[in-house]
Amino acid sequence: MARPKSLPDKTTQRVALTLFMSYLISLLLPVGLEHAAFKQGYEFFILGGVLQLGLHMLPANIFFLLGLQAMLEGHRTIGLVCGILAIVIGIWGALPIAEQTSMYQFPAFWSWLGSFGLLALWSFSQIAADRSKRNRRRRRH
Repeated sequence: MARPKSLPDKTTQRVALTLFMSYLISLLLPVGLEHAAFKQGYEFFILGGVLQLGLHMLPANIFFLLGLQAMLEGHRTIGLVCGILAIVIGIWGALPIAEQTSMYQFPAFWSWLGSFGLLALWSFSQIAADRSKRNRRRRRH
C-alpha cells in the first residue's frame, strides 16, 4: 500500500473503535436456530467458515478487518472498497444457510452487516470531505 498522507485523527480512531465494537457485539448476539438451539454470531460468522457451515461468510470478516486497517492508515478508498466487498460477500455467503437457520430474523446478522455498511459509509464520507477541501483550496488560488 502507498504511504498514508497523515496519521488518523482522533475522530477516525474513535469511529474505527466503534465499528470494531459493533462487529464484536454482533458476534455475541443470537444469529439463528440450528437443531432448535440458538446460535451466537461467532458460531456462524467465524466458526461457520472454519467448519464449512458458513464458509462463504468468512471472507467478509477478513475484508472488514482489512478495511478498518486501511481506514486507520488513511487509505479511504481501500476502506470503502473493503466495506462494500464485506457487505456483498456477507449477504452472498449467508444465502445458503439463511433459510435453514432463520438468520435474517435475528439481530446478529443485521449488526454484523451494519458494521460493514458503516465502514463503507464512513470511508465514503471521508473521501467526499477530502474532495471538498481540495475544491475549496483550488477556488482560493
